Parts: sequence; structure tokens; C-alpha cells
Amino acid sequence: MLGHGGGKQLAQIVEEAERLLRRWEYGVRADGGLWIHPAGPVLETRELGTFLRLLADIFAEDAPAEVVFDLSAIEYLGPRWTVALAMFIDFAQRVNAPCRIAGIEGQPAAVASLYHRSPQVRALLSGRDAALVTKERQIA
Repeated sequence: MLGHGGGKQLAQIVEEAERLLRRWEYGVRADGGLWIHPAGPVLETRELGTFLRLLADIFAEDAPAEVVFDLSAIEYLGPRWTVALAMFIDFAQRVNAPCRIAGIEGQPAAVASLYHRSPQVRALLSGRDAALVTKERQIA
């Protein structure tokens, strides 16, 4: 049983969870793949970590055919962008399904370009987005 302040704390936790879920659109494709689109323009590492942990728990037993993270609305991964990229890699390794990131431009593409030599990062990027990462690398 929760103490005197427990109900208020629980209400805050539920509010935060609802706020988090409202910032993410997701759907199941006809082929069994999962499409995930976070609202932008900023994707904080705390929010990303919470969402990816939830997904990993949901798909622990029965993974989708593929997971696609559409980051087209994201202008800024921050403030710990290296951690955000590591979270995507960790999720891709934990879930028994192909995972990729689509729709990256600007700062997220520049972040990925720093690690483009990593086979894990290359595996996450689709063809079009890998080309954008290469372009960002050439500009930098």
C-alpha cells in the first residue's frame, strides 16, 4: 500500500507516461513491420530511453518483422546525442528483428556520420539516409 504521498507520486508517473506516449506515433504495417515516428523537433535521451525500454519489454517474446524509426521530425538529438545513438544500437541488438533509422537530416545525420564506420550504425541506416550521412560527413 502506498503512503500518504504515494497517490500523488503515482499520478505524476502516469501523467509522465501518457505525455511520453502522446509524442510518439506508431503503426503496424501489413507485412508485420513496426513504424515509429517520434514528434519533434527535439528527441531527448531520457525520453528515447524510456520508450525503447518499453518497446524492448513488449517485444521480448514476439518481435515484429522489422522496426523502422522515422526521425524525419527530429532536428536535434540532445543533449547527450552519443548516448541516443548507443540506445538505438542497443535496442537493435536486443530485439530479434531488423531495425533501421529513416528520415534523418541535419544534426541527427551529422551525429550518425561521426559513427558511420561502425557496422552497427551502418546497419541502422537505410540507403537514402546512409547517403545523407555521407553528405553530412563531406560538409563537416
